Amino acid sequence: MNTDKKGIITCVSKIAKTNLSTADIAKVSGMYDFPILIVTIYHMIEWIRWTILGTAALVDANLIPVFYFLHLNIIFGFFAMLIAIIGVFTAPSDCMTVQPERARYLMLQFVCLVLWIPASFSPFIFMKMKGDVWIHDQYIKDEDDDEEEEEKIKLERASKSKD
Repeated sequence: MNTDKKGIITCVSKIAKTNLSTADIAKVSGMYDFPILIVTIYHMIEWIRWTILGTAALVDANLIPVFYFLHLNIIFGFFAMLIAIIGVFTAPSDCMTVQPERARYLMLQFVCLVLWIPASFSPFIFMKMKGDVWIHDQYIKDEDDDEEEEEKIKLERASKSKD
């Protein structure tokens, strides 16, 4: 980043019709590097979190505690997206001119922030809408039922072995 005598950060001192050197490109790139880094880390962890939920649902693996632990990423993601949005809108307008794709990526974090609220809490909302009775019927087995099923299986095997 180039800094003028007043301490104001600008992306490029001369944008129009100027060939940028490698050092200038590195300075310009530095303006958006940190916001892009933290948002990318957040999205990667979030992708892993939802993959774990899908695996738990489809493979019947007990990964739900890991999914709940990764809910800590929600807090990190909120601040990461806020930093990205603030970073793109507080950067000098020169930066958007020089790096339009990077600026657009950071501006799209506003859409992610809006979609983040219902998506992050959807498992809880789903369970609340289904109700306690449905959850109990689906996920909590009575020990009495298991014993009765085992006795039925033993009786069926015994009747088959007699034949």
